[in-house]
Amino acid sequence: MDIELEARIAQLLLRAARRRKLVTYGSFHTIFPPDMPLNRRYLALEKATSSICDLRLADYGALLCTDSGLPGPDFYVRFRRVHAERYYAVLGADRTRKLKLVEKQRFAREAREEVYRHARAATAEASAAASPDTSSDASRPAETVAGRMPAQPVCNVLLLGAALVAGELLGAPAAEAQEFSLFGGAARASNTDTYTWAFNYQEGLGQYFAASFSWLNEGHVPDHHRDGQLLQLWGRVPLGNPKFILQAGIGPYRYFDTTTADQGGSYSDTHGWGVVYSVRAAYYASSRWIAQLQLNRVHVQRGPDATSVMFGVGYQLDAPDSPGPRDWASSSTANVTNNEVAAYLGKTIVNSTSSPSALGGALEYRRGLARYLDVTLGYLHEGSSKLARRDGITSQLWATRAFLNDKVTLAVGAGLYYAINENENSESPGPGAGKVSGLVTIAGSYRLTQHWDARLEWNRVVTRYDRDTDVIFAGAGYRF
Repeated sequence: MDIELEARIAQLLLRAARRRKLVTYGSFHTIFPPDMPLNRRYLALEKATSSICDLRLADYGALLCTDSGLPGPDFYVRFRRVHAERYYAVLGADRTRKLKLVEKQRFAREAREEVYRHARAATAEASAAASPDTSSDASRPAETVAGRMPAQPVCNVLLLGAALVAGELLGAPAAEAQEFSLFGGAARASNTDTYTWAFNYQEGLGQYFAASFSWLNEGHVPDHHRDGQLLQLWGRVPLGNPKFILQAGIGPYRYFDTTTADQGGSYSDTHGWGVVYSVRAAYYASSRWIAQLQLNRVHVQRGPDATSVMFGVGYQLDAPDSPGPRDWASSSTANVTNNEVAAYLGKTIVNSTSSPSALGGALEYRRGLARYLDVTLGYLHEGSSKLARRDGITSQLWATRAFLNDKVTLAVGAGLYYAINENENSESPGPGAGKVSGLVTIAGSYRLTQHWDARLEWNRVVTRYDRDTDVIFAGAGYRF
């Protein structure tokens, strides 16, 4: 167990060193089980840094940073032990006093530069070892690399780095790059001002790209109540600081619009496709919170185009190596879900101009098919509203991710809903009885114990006969 933890620590520090970045203590502590004592964690840290190279040459633990940007007390304790002469030379005559802030900054700066030089030399050594031209090997001093580093520690770091990279390719767990955000703001369409809000989930696709999924609600304008799901590809660049990021995104928008007919006061549920162009400015705090400002332009097939401005608050679901967005999400070693049964209770809202609601419920069986893929089979009871009451069988495929040491999961699902019966407040079948409709869902869970979790779901039933509904449930699941 400890050897695996030490390898993950080394992987985290090596990745940061290669990119000349820092690692937050939050990211460091997420590696460990919650009940592991702090003394064991810092012992694992020292063993991991020693496995990379001799601490007298470079202490990779110096890359850990608090909110102030400085290392924690553990670094200065190691520095005093390993570099006693340098440490006490700075203290002067009063060897018992505490370090001043400027002295802490000096030690941290020097130690981090030593780490970056060591990582650069290790990379150069790896390139030289991979080169077919080995004619200069005999003339290279075996005892030094980059002027002052013994070859053996560099070999150690190369071997360890190769093992860690192989482990990552095989799915070794590590900190992930996902962000979840809530947005709210104002929109304008058809010369009418309204509100807008959105849920957003984003993953990095390298340093300069990202992808996101959003559920966008565009508020209410005359004769139109529109919302839907949105996928976007983003380009992103830092604005002079890794904490400040500017993004521009574009992507398809599958919308659902409740429109009012010109005569008779009836309504229809209109479905269509559009495109959304977005620009976002984001500030990444060291505490993993994100403040965001976003401008959207929505263009659709049928209905009014819209422009909106939203303010968002986001959270990095797994701590990054250093303040700012993570480049990539890491893979998982196992399925997010094995087997789970869940029961739900909540509200069904008919997508009409009057939006009648009813009490509904559901039963669901969930099975993990692959690391990020689940399948569900369930029974949905939508309750009895003023318009209709409907029951049926559901089945969906889900893209699922786990975070915070598998405590939290987020998922989006799509599938089919077969209405066994539908009655429009009468004994005769309604227009949906025996018909198949679409079903799109966003869901989240929080693990309470080894077997029990709390669950939330927002289902959108997509019909072809103007009976779309939002089914919002809370429930409990049992995993086995």
